[in-house]
Amino acid sequence: MPFPLVDLGGAGPVVHWAPANGFPLETYQPIVDGLAASFRSVSIPPRALWPEFKFDLPELCYPERFNCVTEWVD
Repeated sequence: MPFPLVDLGGAGPVVHWAPANGFPLETYQPIVDGLAASFRSVSIPPRALWPEFKFDLPELCYPERFNCVTEWVD
């Protein structure tokens, strides 16, 4: 499921914001406003707004012990 991008405004080449520090996107708005004349800013949603990922498909489930080297070499 791809994430919808949050369009923060502006025009021109795209600047992608990926706030990984826990600050809300609004924290960056003064910077975005300063760049708006030259760049379009987009961002993924903050981690708190991500959907819950469930990896319960059989092909995504690994055994409790998994020898990666054996899997890569064989």
